[in-house]
Amino acid sequence: GEVARELDLLYRERDQLSGRRASLEELVATHGAFDAGVRALLDDRETSRVLGVLADVVEVGPLHEKAVEGLLGDALQALLVPSPEAARAGVRRLAESSEGRASFLILGRPGGAWAPLEPPKDSRILGRLSDMYRIARPDGDAIKRGLCDALVVKHLADALALSETFDAPIVTLDGVSNSAAC
Repeated sequence: GEVARELDLLYRERDQLSGRRASLEELVATHGAFDAGVRALLDDRETSRVLGVLADVVEVGPLHEKAVEGLLGDALQALLVPSPEAARAGVRRLAESSEGRASFLILGRPGGAWAPLEPPKDSRILGRLSDMYRIARPDGDAIKRGLCDALVVKHLADALALSETFDAPIVTLDGVSNSAAC
């Protein structure tokens, strides 16, 4: 009776989650949530010389996933290209074809758009976001230096209090950030 109903409910829940997982995996594999211009160049990698997108090479644990996504946001759609020429060709193609827009991350260039962020001594700060993920490429450290960094805190109240004292991007583990510039 009761155990059989509960077991049936659990099986249905498992099947729903399994279907949702399959849908999400398909979305990731096809980059279905990305802008049309990004997808157009990804679908034609041989001609576009696009190597992938930043989201494909970011490795982050579940605890910090939302914080990374919250701060990097649209930058995760940045197309990885081997040279400025490949980026220029991509921009030209998208402008001429009206396939959409895209941003490009040129590999092999020294990073350093942001100065290293040194966390102040404060127990509310968990650390730097850049220490909580890695870029799975040989040039991953250089790529990271070209991306935004932020101080990571657990709670929004901590972020709000710290933002009154520290002039630095701050992101919560839930992905709420005080910085729109990233």
